[in-house]
Amino acid sequence: MLVSHRRHAPPLDGVQLELDRAVFESWVLRRASTAGVVQDDRLTTSLGHGVPRGRRRLMVMLAGRTTVFGSATLELTAGDALVVEDLGELVTRADPGLAFELDWTADGELADGDVCGMSSFRIGPSTLVAIQALVSELRVVSPIECTGLVHQAKEVLRALRAEGVPVSPDALAEPRVSRSDPDVQRLLTAVDAELSSLEQGPALTTLEARLGWTRRTVARRAQLARERYGISALSGPDWRSARDFYRLLLGTMLASHEAATTGHLARMLGYGSPVALCHAFAHAGLAAPAVVGALARSG
Repeated sequence: MLVSHRRHAPPLDGVQLELDRAVFESWVLRRASTAGVVQDDRLTTSLGHGVPRGRRRLMVMLAGRTTVFGSATLELTAGDALVVEDLGELVTRADPGLAFELDWTADGELADGDVCGMSSFRIGPSTLVAIQALVSELRVVSPIECTGLVHQAKEVLRALRAEGVPVSPDALAEPRVSRSDPDVQRLLTAVDAELSSLEQGPALTTLEARLGWTRRTVARRAQLARERYGISALSGPDWRSARDFYRLLLGTMLASHEAATTGHLARMLGYGSPVALCHAFAHAGLAAPAVVGALARSG
């Protein structure tokens, strides 16, 4: 198991973003907390999702509201859950809030049955309590001490299975939990630190210096992380593409804040100038930052 934490508190009133993950070889536990910004997938289709297609997802809203677009439009609020067969097909607009997400592959150790299309339901009260406890553990778990997280995750998987979600609590059997790669964890921790400080203009040289590794070693272990764990933060072919994907995605979210000018965004995302930011948006097939922000706010 690998652990990942990212924090963003940019100089915009009321904005805070937190992403916490426990990553297994074929599945991921995820906590996503946002304040002051909106994430609208409809505005960022040119970026892709940054995750392998074909992964299943369970999403449980703990606070806020998320709109799901498809053959029908769904509104999810606290206590609502969504199960989707292919994460690559999921298109949402997430208002500020808190969500728990569980991703898994159809042929992985967590899978225990088929998922067809997309369905929503209300989470039972006891299951919701278990999920809230797990989310609290996800926020603080460390690679060194994860006993509390494993205990809470087992409770959640058992509760979800009882509610009809096709997942197996056996995925947390002790031998599987103990499997990890210290070098991949070191890499993920360093990547999280770099991506949490985009305003400093992270580059491959700073990542190499943080790790004390050569460029070749960084590339080799990043490839291992992608192949073994499917880590979305390292889904690009190299560090630069992974960094730029993340800062553009974050940029579209920060642009939704009414006080975020193009100059502010350029500084927060580590671009040399507002012009450089606009060129990066255009090169990625995005509308201008101001346009993206206005569209995100309008819904």
